[in-house]
Amino acid sequence: MSELSKRILTAVIGIPLLVLFIELGGIFFTLLVLLFVILSLREFFNLLDKKGFEGYRTPALFLGALLVLTCHFGGLYILIFSLLLSFFLLFFIYEWRAKISGSIINLSFTFFGIFYLAFLLGHAVLLRESDRDGKFFLYFSIAVTMLNDTGAYFTGKYFGKHKLAPSISPSKTIEGVFGGFLFGIPSGLLINYFFRNYEIWEIFTLSFLICLLAVIGDLAESLLKRDAGVKDSGSFFPGHGGVLDRIDSLLFTIPATYYFVLSKI
Repeated sequence: MSELSKRILTAVIGIPLLVLFIELGGIFFTLLVLLFVILSLREFFNLLDKKGFEGYRTPALFLGALLVLTCHFGGLYILIFSLLLSFFLLFFIYEWRAKISGSIINLSFTFFGIFYLAFLLGHAVLLRESDRDGKFFLYFSIAVTMLNDTGAYFTGKYFGKHKLAPSISPSKTIEGVFGGFLFGIPSGLLINYFFRNYEIWEIFTLSFLICLLAVIGDLAESLLKRDAGVKDSGSFFPGHGGVLDRIDSLLFTIPATYYFVLSKI
């Protein structure tokens, strides 16, 4: 089976399951996000292992799970409080272990992993449960991100000539980025036209922001992988790589959508 066939098959199976959990909402969707956070944290620490860094895997998994659950039971301010609490707890754990060597590096990497994956992806729960049409905007954010990625992939594959960041992601092209915008922004406007009736300028701005952050999020994860010397963060999704490979853009676009909706809609 070709790589493209695997990607399509994974999408055919995965997208309906994602829709099911979003529709169920509540604790069911929170548990799905929790699963993604745990799996992506495991992949993140595997990347650290390849670089010879230890990190602190078990506390990170526990604190990451805590952050996601606080999104469900507590909301935004409790999430921020839990992030600060996790920072203090990490210091307490290292002090309790009395392991001084490498503590600066390992503490930094561990807290970065918690923030990058658990804190950012936890906003998916906040957005889903938001009373400002949160379920729609969660779908909107995911759809525009995916369509942007799809447009960038095919445009870059067939028309890409100028490398965007060759040292970070050799396959990314400037043409692909523009192709992503040409897919993503009109898609956002069409989704709003058929399913809602928000102000066009608001949806255009949000769609543009999602497309821009999708590129940054993709490159951010590529930077981590290139430093670790791997092509994919894992192999959880056939044809797509690991969990982190699939959520890299969403880590940036979902929080941005949440705060945009909170301030503008």
